[in-house]
Amino acid sequence: MATEEQTKLGIIEQLNYHQANDQSYFDDDFDDKLEDTLVEEVLHFANQNPEAIKKYVRSNIILNYVSSNYYVYRAMTYKEGSTWYPFLFEEIKRVVKLVNTHTVTIDALDCLNGIFTFDIYYDDHDLYNQMLEHVTACLDLKRSEKYNLGFLSLISFLAVAPDFSEFKGFERSEKWIKRVLHLANNGPLKTKLMARSVLEKIYYEQGIKKLSFMEKISSRFIS
Repeated sequence: MATEEQTKLGIIEQLNYHQANDQSYFDDDFDDKLEDTLVEEVLHFANQNPEAIKKYVRSNIILNYVSSNYYVYRAMTYKEGSTWYPFLFEEIKRVVKLVNTHTVTIDALDCLNGIFTFDIYYDDHDLYNQMLEHVTACLDLKRSEKYNLGFLSLISFLAVAPDFSEFKGFERSEKWIKRVLHLANNGPLKTKLMARSVLEKIYYEQGIKKLSFMEKISSRFIS
């Protein structure tokens, strides 16, 4: 739980505190109230101090599931009509580049799970697709299974179940969906299953090949 001294910390200090303590502050936050409060405060700070928050995010060398960048990204997508979407796309490109140049491990992608794309899907559908296109461009069966699973996990977080009443069909998303489909049909079994879970999330069914009998049996033992 928060101490009185901790609650008096500035936003940057709070973010550093949570990161240094592996986010243990939120262990008992079953209804997310504490986390939501922090996110709202971060959003207010970011809107008032845009250059300061950008500098903090870009200079944070801890990029994994405990990274405080997660809360900054979440704050920037916390409310509808955010002006931070272009910056978040730049962050996706930056972190992906760090992974692909082996500057950080594949676990760095976890911090990008703070980007909630639901409102981006509606507010700027083209940007939403550009984000997914950039991430799916990294999928490559010549790379390790861990690498592809890491990117598929991120794609699963970023992908939004489609609203067919507003966006007819999958035409505007076809480029990145086809890349996921390729792994769903041609990857090793664990990769196939994760890629199929992404397609299932967005209700995409075209062109998915049936698993073999042995794959169906083996899939029961894959967590």
